[in-house]
Amino acid sequence: MIARCLVPVLILAGLAAFAPAGEDAWTLFEWEEGGCAVLLPGQPVAMRGKTPEGAIHVRAVPRGERAYLVGYREILALKYHDTDTRDCLFEEEIEAVQGELGGALLSQRRVQLGEHLGVEFAIEIPGVGVYRSRLFAVGQRLYQVTVLGPVEVVESEQSQAFLDSFQLRQTRFCGSPPSGLDMAWCGTSARE
Repeated sequence: MIARCLVPVLILAGLAAFAPAGEDAWTLFEWEEGGCAVLLPGQPVAMRGKTPEGAIHVRAVPRGERAYLVGYREILALKYHDTDTRDCLFEEEIEAVQGELGGALLSQRRVQLGEHLGVEFAIEIPGVGVYRSRLFAVGQRLYQVTVLGPVEVVESEQSQAFLDSFQLRQTRFCGSPPSGLDMAWCGTSARE
């Protein structure tokens, strides 16, 4: 199973424990390694997790009872995905988040980032608020952009602007070919 959640891992690790509540100074964070950019309300904390499928890379800005996160992980099967594979992965991710957080799915809809289809979903988390996230499959990467906090924060104009600000940058996704192929491959994602 390739589904692994980015943000629940961080929540369970106690991200909010060192979260200053301070004022928000929204600036564009350009993440070279991640091949993306997004507006964030402060300097992000670098976090990395590990799953059986590989590393999870996350940049997070915790702010008291809310947090803003962007992350990705490499999933080789996505490089050769079709619509059904991508949609199945999205469903697995949403179910995994629900399972990890014990929450109820509030909404789910398709979204688009340039030519890349994705999904946005919101899950109610008992005692915390709402987990609102967007997933995009780009080459062999699964990107996730998430805001977490009380419902009034998650549904605010600032949170909408945060989610809408996510963009891809010129980057190369390279890796080993699937078993059975004797060639190396690289794909390029143009700046959106």
